[in-house]
Amino acid sequence: MGCAGGDTYSADVRDLADRYLPTTRQVDYHPDSLGALSIEKEEERFQFELPIGYEGLHRRWSSSYQNLGIGRSRRARSYATFWSKELSLASLEAETGVSGLTQKRARKLLAERRQEYRDIVQIDIYWFESEGNSLLAGPGSRVRLQIDSNTYRPTKENHGPLREAFLIGDSRGALYRRNTFYFSRIVDGTDILADTEKMTLMVNRSNAQSRVRFAWEWPAE
Repeated sequence: MGCAGGDTYSADVRDLADRYLPTTRQVDYHPDSLGALSIEKEEERFQFELPIGYEGLHRRWSSSYQNLGIGRSRRARSYATFWSKELSLASLEAETGVSGLTQKRARKLLAERRQEYRDIVQIDIYWFESEGNSLLAGPGSRVRLQIDSNTYRPTKENHGPLREAFLIGDSRGALYRRNTFYFSRIVDGTDILADTEKMTLMVNRSNAQSRVRFAWEWPAE
């Protein structure tokens, strides 16, 4: 693998939750760009070069939440990761070890992943709660993606199992869950990310009476 510094293609949810993440993530290039990833042909294989590491790439496209409700504010552990093009492609190395496959097979997988990225906007929310009320994907929450003056509802959502993590400053383990939301990228024939410089994910939790936002910004193409 071509990841500098000997890093592996893995991302530690606990480490990301413990680090500072801004409520508005600003990246200096469009999510369709490959600013931190290069894929080169080397003999009969593709070589992935990822100088900031796979976890660093997750961090680059992750933001913490801003509490918009009236409840007591806590240190933000929960965060959301937007699956940019470079993160989507790099994840193939984590999932399949694509750099070890023949060029023909690797090229097919890369083409399929590029098509998925052109069709779908995917955002994962890792939501931490001391008592395990971490389910966002479901009837108890209202999730919307805001881009410019338009608002979009997810076309699909799912969630992973409840897991435990021990975080800095916590006297007992926290519980978290990965909640995944998918939005159609092409709406009424228009690419919703083509001519925008920012997007915001809003989550209203009726069962917990909370309202939070995650945000990303980048320069125009």
